[in-house]
Amino acid sequence: MKSNSRLSKILTVGLATSIMAVNIISPTVYAETLNEMNSKLNQMNSNVNNLNSKVNNLNSKVNGVDGVIQGVNEEINSYQSQIDSKKSEIDGKKGELEQLQGEKMTVEDEINIINSQIYERVIKINKLNEDIDGLKVKIKLNEEKIKKIEKEIEANTELLKERLIVMYKKGDIQKIEILLSSNDVNDFLSRNFLMKTVAKYDKDLIETLKRDKAKVEKLKLELKGQKTSLEINRSNEEEEKSKLDQNKKKQDELLLELQRQEDLTNAQVAELKKATSEFEKTLSERQMDMSDLESEKNTYLSNLSDYERQLAEEKSSLASQQRKISQKKQALEEAKRQEELKKQEAENNNQGSNNNSQETAPRPSVNGRMLWPAASGYISSPYGWRASPFGNGREFHLGIDIASAEGTEIYAAEAGVVVKASWSSLGYGNLVIIDHGNGKSTYYAHLNSFNVSEGQTVAKGSLVAFMGTTGNSTGPHLHFEVRQHGVTTNPLGHL
Repeated sequence: MKSNSRLSKILTVGLATSIMAVNIISPTVYAETLNEMNSKLNQMNSNVNNLNSKVNNLNSKVNGVDGVIQGVNEEINSYQSQIDSKKSEIDGKKGELEQLQGEKMTVEDEINIINSQIYERVIKINKLNEDIDGLKVKIKLNEEKIKKIEKEIEANTELLKERLIVMYKKGDIQKIEILLSSNDVNDFLSRNFLMKTVAKYDKDLIETLKRDKAKVEKLKLELKGQKTSLEINRSNEEEEKSKLDQNKKKQDELLLELQRQEDLTNAQVAELKKATSEFEKTLSERQMDMSDLESEKNTYLSNLSDYERQLAEEKSSLASQQRKISQKKQALEEAKRQEELKKQEAENNNQGSNNNSQETAPRPSVNGRMLWPAASGYISSPYGWRASPFGNGREFHLGIDIASAEGTEIYAAEAGVVVKASWSSLGYGNLVIIDHGNGKSTYYAHLNSFNVSEGQTVAKGSLVAFMGTTGNSTGPHLHFEVRQHGVTTNPLGHL
């Protein structure tokens, strides 16, 4: 009775599996033959390869454009930096120009003041020269007048000398001559008086001339004093004018130097503006190049998005087709196994199942390939580059995601030893890792719960866990990886 119960259990399990297989390959859904399905699969693989080639080609073009864009961006940044530097230099030079112009205005004001002072000095010097020239004329006239007086004095002195000599020599004889030649006494007295009067006149004249001479000489000295004073004043004014001239010369030289610096700075500003203009022109050209490159890249990305969408759809269809073929083959194999079980029913009457009560019957392999790891579901995310489901840009997906209801049974894709059946801190959540030998291992992530333990040996198709959404997950699914010597490969190449 006990053996019959065990046999009943085996048949029940087999029947359930058979029913599942029959449901999977019902005539309504799977009317195609295996050959037709394989032919379609080959065509799908060809489409996938073709799309992969296009995606890789576009990715290469995008990478190439990105490289050019990076180079152009570096050029743009370099040109912008040089433009900013030149503009900063121009601003500095403009500040220098303002300072130079301010200094020029100060110097020009100083020169105007000096010129005004020089003009005043020139007027004073000219006036002093006129006054000196006037005094020179007066002095000359007085000198001439003195000479004339001296000549008159000299002449009158000589005349007086002669008269006195004559009068001295003749003494009384002259008087006798005067007396004898006189008509009478009155005439004598008159003539004698006249001689005395003439002598006295001559003497008085000489004295008068001497006094006039003294006055003229005094006036001459006064005029010379005035002339000397004026000459001193003129000398002082000329000295001050000379100092002003020297100061003006210095200011003129300073103004000339400031003008030279201003001209040089203006030339430098012009050169800087020219260089800035050339940089801005080149920058504009590179920015246009950048715009063209961005447009080209966007075109590539748009095409790439289309190809990736097509590729995902094709891969999903491919996976679906592979599942159909695998399920059809599994159903056929299961039917053969059930038939074999019926033949061995009598012989195995007293034998129970050696399977663990927590495991389902191993799912058979198909042509030496791995078993589909989930009881049901579809590929929600293929292997390779994709947009991060968490909004972190593009990322490389290390496996495939098979989405289904939480609690869906997860099977060992290949026989092996369980090396991990615990929580992973790397975002996998609950994780099972099975080592299949020869460097090959499989990963089963985001599990709800485990049905195996570390160190346990499992057969191909053994129940190892149940689908969940633990770790970094957006919903119930199985993240399935196939690694060769630690390097991930596309699981669809093994299933």
